[in-house]
Amino acid sequence: MKRTMILLLVAMVPLLSGCAIFGTTFRPTKYRNDDIRLGDTKESVILRYGKPYMQELEMKDGKIVETIGYKEWKNGGFSVNTYFFFEDGLLVKKTQTEVRPRPSNTTVVQTTP
Repeated sequence: MKRTMILLLVAMVPLLSGCAIFGTTFRPTKYRNDDIRLGDTKESVILRYGKPYMQELEMKDGKIVETIGYKEWKNGGFSVNTYFFFEDGLLVKKTQTEVRPRPSNTTVVQTTP
């Protein structure tokens, strides 16, 4: 009986911990790589996903560089931020970051040096 319980416990750990045991999480997002291609225009990305919540514009090495960003809220207060980077109007890069909520009992203390 004891051996069965130990085996059951060992088998349950991966199921309960999921990807967290490997330091990764999976939160499905609507901004998937399957839906876009490098070289897509900024207009086609906005047409697909709608108005972005942020836009930046700069000149870098003689090229116009634009960044647009989208935010998705997930269960548990998580958000996924997706950024599209364009050079001269064409998509050259996409990044995503997951923002974890701060525990509600956390106090932020700012100190001065």
